[in-house]
Amino acid sequence: MLRFHSYDAIDDTATTTNSFGKKRTRHIKPFIRSGQANDLPREDRAELFGYLEGRSDIIADQGLNGCHCFSLPGDRPLLNYLWGLYMVTMAFCPVLFNYQFGWWWVDFTLGSMLFPLGFAFLNPVSELYGQRSARRLLNYTVLVLLSLALLSGVLNLLLGLMDNVLEDFPIYYAPLAAALWITDTINIQLFQKFRCWMNQQWFPVRALLSNWVSLVVFTPMCAFFLYGAFWENSELNSQVWGIARLKVLLSLLYLTLPVAIVHCANQWRRDNIK
Repeated sequence: MLRFHSYDAIDDTATTTNSFGKKRTRHIKPFIRSGQANDLPREDRAELFGYLEGRSDIIADQGLNGCHCFSLPGDRPLLNYLWGLYMVTMAFCPVLFNYQFGWWWVDFTLGSMLFPLGFAFLNPVSELYGQRSARRLLNYTVLVLLSLALLSGVLNLLLGLMDNVLEDFPIYYAPLAAALWITDTINIQLFQKFRCWMNQQWFPVRALLSNWVSLVVFTPMCAFFLYGAFWENSELNSQVWGIARLKVLLSLLYLTLPVAIVHCANQWRRDNIK
């Protein structure tokens, strides 16, 4: 196992030792870009974080319970793409909510099918850029959804579109924003906890477990914000939990995408070490 030995602030180098006790000294930026800094044991990452915290040319994320994560500003273009894809995915869910169809004896919607895809972009942000970036992404997305709810409500009032499809948008966007903020906060926290327990390993398992918990919480919570006490209606209650089960299944089918993103991003970092 690779262990952190020391950091030289003058030369900006980090020295590590392998399992045979052999030392290797490298400049800190190539060391971070190689991905090896994120593979260090938790206590070693915490020590390295103390040296790098506050630097503008290195992104050092404290994470949760020692899940420190390191990246470089030059790696940010991928983060911007992931942010955009996540926001667009969430913004389109209410638009597609009106398109319903039956699947496995459950009335399903295209919005419900699209929603689990958001984790394919949120999980790589948590993995590659840390908890702080993931929380920032979630907060901005919630603000976008609330803005869309307000905008669609204003358009309804000004343009008299109450008989139009826009009538339902404020009803859909606002509950989605509230439920999303709660459940994806849970997702990010659980992902970081699993990351800490598994020492940076088993990304697919960590992603899947945190996604499943979030989906099981999100679906009934969003239904409650939309319909109130849905459990008092046996048909609606059955539909809600049926949708939750199908979302869990879809999150498993979508898992190959975030796994591929993380794998390709780590490989790109290693191939572009300078």
